[in-house]
Amino acid sequence: VPPCPLPICLRVSIGAVEPQDGGYDWSQLDAASALAQANGKQWTVGVVWGFSCPQWVYNAGAKRVVLSDGVMPTPWDPVLLAKELTFLQAFAARYGNDPSLAGVMIGGLGQVMETYVARTTADSNVLNPLGGVDAWSTVGQTLISAFAEALPDKSVILTAAVPFPISDSGDVAILALGSWAAATYPNFGVMCASLSVSSDVSYPPNTLISTYSRTHPCGFQFVANSADPRLGGTLDQALMVGESLLNGVGMIETCVYDCNLP
Repeated sequence: VPPCPLPICLRVSIGAVEPQDGGYDWSQLDAASALAQANGKQWTVGVVWGFSCPQWVYNAGAKRVVLSDGVMPTPWDPVLLAKELTFLQAFAARYGNDPSLAGVMIGGLGQVMETYVARTTADSNVLNPLGGVDAWSTVGQTLISAFAEALPDKSVILTAAVPFPISDSGDVAILALGSWAAATYPNFGVMCASLSVSSDVSYPPNTLISTYSRTHPCGFQFVANSADPRLGGTLDQALMVGESLLNGVGMIETCVYDCNLP
């Protein structure tokens, strides 16, 4: 099993690294790699599509869908998928042999990096006639396979969230996709970007993490800093919850903003 990614994780929009269709700007990621190697560190990166898709994605023929939080193509839009796979191959060719790159977050399955697509019933009503949860599950297998096979020596991490409301079987879908991927690819892993004092296995991404942390790269990100009531307590308390859900093995990530607070 590849090492759990540590210690630096970047999130960049696709427009920042591919400002034009087929025209790549690797300067930010090259700088991250050089900085990691100079300091004996490792780095991970996630490229965000969804709401961050630049105009050239639509110019190529991807269809806009209006959701409650913004505009994006569906994750299963065939034009979008083709562009994502082309980008992945270019990324793998450049960084697949980078010894300082520990892992990659699997983008393209949600509005942002996390895998939620429909946040509301209204969103589901828009997306269900276009394919809904079944189409999301199918493209999920396609993208996970592409990442795992293009980067066999790296951890490939799904930033898991329930993709559709539970009433639309979103909970079933994320559990099924994560379980399939874990059974299929040893370099597949799961993280959840909402660790709090109340986190438990009733939330499907946490179920996946608790189930697979001993055999696959898994982790969390703190939901907020200790001044934010969403954390539900102190950072120490949340850390203990995360350690328990991870069975003592994995990563717990925090953001620069939180690190800068006393």
